[in-house]
Amino acid sequence: MGRKPVNIAILLVLLVFSAPAFLLLNTGDAWLIALVCAVGFVFAVEGSISALSPMFAEPFGSRYRFASVPLARECFAVFGGGIAPMICSELLSQFTGSFWPVAVSMIVMAGISLVQLLGIPETRDHDQLTGQDAR
Repeated sequence: MGRKPVNIAILLVLLVFSAPAFLLLNTGDAWLIALVCAVGFVFAVEGSISALSPMFAEPFGSRYRFASVPLARECFAVFGGGIAPMICSELLSQFTGSFWPVAVSMIVMAGISLVQLLGIPETRDHDQLTGQDAR
């Protein structure tokens, strides 16, 4: 199947689920909150990590893979995840506690990720032992 279709499906779920998740959390119903947490962890955390980790390494040839993956992943994780809590805190304070700006920021980040994902090569049939990058 390849990593790209799996990642596209995960991002589409996150695009659709972001706003309803906040609505369900605001109900105060323990079962709905548990559902949001379960779906969020399955798709946002476990799904993304399990599908993205090999996809980060596969586009790079075996010669540069060890240096390229940490550079690409860790340096840009600062922007994607490191400052996200600060941005969300500021959005909450600027919009008097409303969750909508945070939900919109999540949707925007998932949309940017989806657009970026569409531009990278599918590596399903790429020989991972070769020194050449996937194209």
